[in-house]
Amino acid sequence: MLLDRIRSWAEGNKLVPREQSGFRTNCLLPTRVLSIFQEVQNNLAANVPTLAIYVDYEKAFDLVWHSGLLVKLSRLGMPTSLLKIIHSWLGNRTAHIYYGQTKSEVFKVQVGLPQGSSLSPYIFVVYHSDLVDCLGAHSGHLFADDLCVLIRAPIQKSFKSLVNYLEVEGSKVCDRIADYSNRWKQPINVGKTVAQLFYSQIRKPTVDIYMLGQKIAIVDSFKYLGFTWTSKLSLKPTVNRSLQNIQRALGKLKWLRSGRILSKSVLRSCFFAYVFPHFAWIFPFFPSSPQHTKKHLRGNIFRCPAPISFVLTSFDRGP
Repeated sequence: MLLDRIRSWAEGNKLVPREQSGFRTNCLLPTRVLSIFQEVQNNLAANVPTLAIYVDYEKAFDLVWHSGLLVKLSRLGMPTSLLKIIHSWLGNRTAHIYYGQTKSEVFKVQVGLPQGSSLSPYIFVVYHSDLVDCLGAHSGHLFADDLCVLIRAPIQKSFKSLVNYLEVEGSKVCDRIADYSNRWKQPINVGKTVAQLFYSQIRKPTVDIYMLGQKIAIVDSFKYLGFTWTSKLSLKPTVNRSLQNIQRALGKLKWLRSGRILSKSVLRSCFFAYVFPHFAWIFPFFPSSPQHTKKHLRGNIFRCPAPISFVLTSFDRGP
C-alpha cells in the first residue's frame, strides 16, 4: 500500500526520468537494451564513434544514506505524511554480526535500505532521480543502480579530434558523476567502472578516461543488462548464448515429456517460464540484424528442431 502511494506521487509529478527503467511498470529491460543499441547503431552508421561509460556502484542499496534520503525526498516535495512514514520505516534499526561463535555488540544502522522490501528498490530509484542532471547533454541509461552513459562526439574535421573530444568529455562526465555520488554518499567502485569505445573504423582508437584522477579500464567487450556489448556492436555473442539457452531448456522439456504424463497447461507454463524469456532477447534485434545473422537465426530456430513447432505439436498431441 505504501509503495502504491509513493509510486503514485512520484509518477504523478514526473520525478523519475524516462531514462530509468528499473522497477517501473511498462519499462522492460529489453526496451532499455534496445534503446542503447539503436542509439549506438545510428552513430556508427554516421561513422561517428561513441564512448560508453559503465558506472559500478559499491553495494548500492546497502549504502543509501538515510539522512540524505529524507532531505532529498523533502526537497522533491513528498507529502509530510509519507515522509514521516519513511522516517519511521528507516529509523531505530539495529544489527549485530556473528563471526563463528562470537557475536558483536548491537549497533545502530544509519545506512542501507531494508532487504526484501518491495519499497526499497523504488525508493532508491526516486532518491537518485536527479542523477541524469549531471550528465549534461549526453544520454544516460539507467536500470535501478546500473548506469550507462553514452557520449557522442560532434562532427569534427578529423577523426583524431573526435577521439580527443571523447577523452576530455568522458573524464568530465566521470568527475561530475563522482561529485554527485560523493555529495549524496553513494560510493562508486572506480576499480570496476569501465569504459568502452564503439567504432566502425578498421584501426581501434586509443582513449584514456579518468575518474577522480584514476584511469579506468577500456574494454572491448562488456556484459551490461544481460547483453554482451562489443566494440563493433556485434549481435553474435548474445545470439549464440540465447540459442544455447533455448536448446538447453528445450532438452529439459523433452526429458519431462518423454515417458511422462504432462498436461498442456503444465507444458505451456514450462515453455513460457524457461524457454520464451530467451526468445525475448532475440526478437527485438531481429529486424536490425545483418543478413548473415538472420540466416543463422532461421537455421537454428526454424529448422533444427524448431522449438515453436515442438511445443505446438506437443499441445496438439495432448497429454
